Amino acid sequence: GSSTISVINSTSNTLVTTINPILGSTDLTNVNGYVYLSYYGNNSIDVINPENFSIIKVINTYGGPYSLAYVNGYLYVTMKNINSVYEINLITDKVIANISVESEPEALLYSNGYLYVSNYGSNAVSMINTKDNIVVATVSVGKNPKALLYYDGLLYVADSGSNTVTVIDTENYSIINNITVGNN
Repeated sequence: GSSTISVINSTSNTLVTTINPILGSTDLTNVNGYVYLSYYGNNSIDVINPENFSIIKVINTYGGPYSLAYVNGYLYVTMKNINSVYEINLITDKVIANISVESEPEALLYSNGYLYVSNYGSNAVSMINTKDNIVVATVSVGKNPKALLYYDGLLYVADSGSNTVTVIDTENYSIINNITVGNN
């Protein structure tokens, strides 16, 4: 790919501009009108003003920030190299919680008071209660889980290494189906 970020006007569906971020950006999210962009290879998170596309601050991290989720005023970040999820206070830009998860956490999804983390290296999904930042369950899934989708009480996990989608019932943390899909 070109390693660029395209800014699209959602009203006219037209390209506004293209941003050339530092190589290794892995995820972005909107927080209070600003764009937070994680840089896995640079161990940082850039905060971008979408009005002029300037970087207004940099949050330095350690451990390979990968995916981002904004939850109740805090930023959660999977730290792929150190097998954890950070909770960052966005007023101080300091890590206030370091939650241990399985190997190589990648995707991060928030729904109904829980964070769901795909652990690429251990073929598992961690479920974190955000009230106390405790891992309440870890469910083994197919090989190399990547993307996550929550719908109607079910968590869908795209397992890139086994070409399956694992369906998890989030009430009792049980697998209810494995769906075979195309390669990767």
